[in-house]
Amino acid sequence: MAQAVRGLGLWQAVGRAVGRVTWHMLRHSAPAAVVEQRYNFLPARVCSSGQVWRVWRVLAVWDSAATLLRPPYRYFAIVCDDGNKRMLVQDLRFGMWFVYT
Repeated sequence: MAQAVRGLGLWQAVGRAVGRVTWHMLRHSAPAAVVEQRYNFLPARVCSSGQVWRVWRVLAVWDSAATLLRPPYRYFAIVCDDGNKRMLVQDLRFGMWFVYT
């Protein structure tokens, strides 16, 4: 990695890393709608791909600050009523939601 940074320049290496993360997020995510919220903040019911899941537990919440190439995101690690863990991501700039299964 250190050789790649020296050869490309710091900004090109950062751009490639951010591009990989963004491509991964687009490939493995599905648009979602938060149908119901608790305390006007935590998701309580999520609809994605024609399925509705009730959120049993929120394991963790964290924010990712905006950069030059990426908007700010808020991440929710959740456990749904079917027992599966999912990652729910909110794009804070545009208000869009995505589910990673």
